[in-house]
Amino acid sequence: MSQSPQDDEIDLGELFATVWARKSTVVACTVVALGVAGVYVTQVAKPIYEAKSRFELLDTSSSNSLSGLGDLGGLAALAGFSGGAGGGAADTLEDRILSRPFIDDIYAQASFGEDPSFNPELREPGLRTRLTRWITGAVPEPMDRDDLLGAALGYLTEEMSVTVMPNGLIEVGVQHADPARAAEVTNIIVTAAIADIHDRARETSREKLAYFAEQLSEVQSELDAATRALSDYALSNDLRSQEDLARASTQLVSLRDSAAGLRSQQSALAALAAMGAEDFSGAAFAETFPVANDVEFRRALRWGVTAAEWNYPGDALISGASGALQASLDAVERNIARIQGRAEVTGEAAIELAELQRNVQVQTAIYTAMIQQFETQSFATGFESASGRLIDPAVEPSEPSSPKTALIGALSIVLGGFVGTALALIRGMLGGRLHTARAILDQSGGAKTLRLPRYLARGAWRPTSARALRRSASALAVDQLAAAVPDEAHAVALLPTADGAAVMNVALGLGQKLAALRGDAVVLSLGRARLSLAKTEPGAGQLLGRAVHRAAPGVDWVSATDLKLDQIEALLAAAQRYKVLIVVTEPTDASVLQAQRAARHAGAVVVLGQAGVTTREALAAALSVATAECPTHITLAAV
Repeated sequence: MSQSPQDDEIDLGELFATVWARKSTVVACTVVALGVAGVYVTQVAKPIYEAKSRFELLDTSSSNSLSGLGDLGGLAALAGFSGGAGGGAADTLEDRILSRPFIDDIYAQASFGEDPSFNPELREPGLRTRLTRWITGAVPEPMDRDDLLGAALGYLTEEMSVTVMPNGLIEVGVQHADPARAAEVTNIIVTAAIADIHDRARETSREKLAYFAEQLSEVQSELDAATRALSDYALSNDLRSQEDLARASTQLVSLRDSAAGLRSQQSALAALAAMGAEDFSGAAFAETFPVANDVEFRRALRWGVTAAEWNYPGDALISGASGALQASLDAVERNIARIQGRAEVTGEAAIELAELQRNVQVQTAIYTAMIQQFETQSFATGFESASGRLIDPAVEPSEPSSPKTALIGALSIVLGGFVGTALALIRGMLGGRLHTARAILDQSGGAKTLRLPRYLARGAWRPTSARALRRSASALAVDQLAAAVPDEAHAVALLPTADGAAVMNVALGLGQKLAALRGDAVVLSLGRARLSLAKTEPGAGQLLGRAVHRAAPGVDWVSATDLKLDQIEALLAAAQRYKVLIVVTEPTDASVLQAQRAARHAGAVVVLGQAGVTTREALAAALSVATAECPTHITLAAV
């Protein structure tokens, strides 16, 4: 029989049932893993203690940072000095501690040379080292100062932690096998770290002070140079150039206005000459040329104040007035040219003087500001405050930080459960058992399937009367199974892959149900299914020398094992006097011929599987026999 494609699918119910069926394996592996973890914690692992100390970095920005240096703080920033060392010191503290100069400073104080954890020469050599020395005969050379510092540095790199807490405090922790040494080394490191931060802050402050002193000297030199330049200019030039330039500017404005007025009068005279006496009107002329109302213009043409009384002056008078106006205009333009020439010289001198004065003012302002800031910085440097403050010194820990018993126990339980589950699944796969009714029914291969309640596999069948049978809960469980047997089928072959209790209950239940419908029934047990002696009734007679027991109302039970094939044929023929014949066998290698013979004489075949008992091979064999001998009426029942 071909394997069902569903065999390749993962059934979670079957998976869990497989594990649950072998829960003892899971429990055993978990207990073993927990025991190993207990041995490791109590006998193998060495307790490690961690001492922690917390301190804070004080805010020194008011005295040593650049925030109080005003606008000139950027000068120091350009030189590479940052203002405020709090966050930077916290971020780089671990790098500073894990440096050779720092370890060298505290090496003697922390007694690293006398501690086997920090000095490898004091430790017992390991097995591999001893074996190597024994084979090669090499004698290790004594460690020098650099090697000892490197060993101490390597230990602290692995066993020290520096944490910046959310509230700004810095926590330093050191792990050691000796709790007293852990607290001692932690306090030494924290004290040295605070002192190192303070020394660095003081050195930075002094460097900034020296830098500002240098900048102040340069600014003073530039101020002296600007003052000398202004003095030299005063000796060789007139310092009133700016006033002269302003006066010349005023004169030029007045002269340019006069020149513009004279040109307007010339334009009016030219228009008057072209107009002629017959076209002249004083009022119209005054309206067209407002400049005609000027005193000089009217005086040159001998006009009065009222424009309506003006008369045409004549060509000679116009020509004389034009000549006088031209002479006045020439004189004004000569004065403009003369004053412009003098203003250019005066303007250059004024610009140079303004630059010199502005430079002196700028240098004076810078010098004054830097003097003030230098005095402030010098005063603040003289009153340096502490850079850090110890909050909580390290104390000798009472409980080891490792091994973590709870964590190791939890991990061992998880690991043991995982290994046990894996072994349970492997054993389930190798055993080939089907642990759920669904997994059994999935192997039907096209046969009709039926799921029976699980209580049929427990206890024993309780015989009842025919009337009570119709109302009993146990009998209702086999109603569908009896309905699967066609009316014309006299014999039913039951091919079980279950244990004896399930086979007996299903056989008796089916027999009693069919007996109630058709008449007396007999159950021929050719397999290992046995009827409990407590259920037998004496005096039921024999069938071909085999004892017949009354197992239930209307149902006889005949146990006929170890029969040859011809004896099975005779027994089946003798049982024809019953209305219903149920032949119980099993498709094992020893009885496969019996199963084939029983199925061949049956009108219907029922293959019975039991969760946790039925194997894939046995179920496949039973279905193969049923398909080959009675392919029309095959029912796969799972209990």
